[in-house]
Amino acid sequence: MRAITSGTIIFAIIWFAVTNANAIPINAFFWNISVSTAVVVFISFALGFLFGVIRIAPAWLKKRIQVGKGHKALDICIQENKEHSERIKQLEMELALERQQVKQEDEQQAQ
Repeated sequence: MRAITSGTIIFAIIWFAVTNANAIPINAFFWNISVSTAVVVFISFALGFLFGVIRIAPAWLKKRIQVGKGHKALDICIQENKEHSERIKQLEMELALERQQVKQEDEQQAQ
């Protein structure tokens, strides 16, 4: 499926470049250039993509940093949860021992 999609995209790009091969004059400041329409469209697309990435990058990086901090906080919470679980098991064992001792003391007093 990927090969078909890639082939279709490559075919479309080649077809676009061939059908838009006619040269157009570009006058920018002191430069006068004749360039293919396909090249102008490609450069315009690339510049738009670049400016879009530059515009979005700070917000994306900020989100990545926040996610990283969230992962660190989550790891700390998981570690604390493990510690608390171990402490609960320890306290339950101590309680069971104390109950057993109280039971034994009650049995000795009853005799």
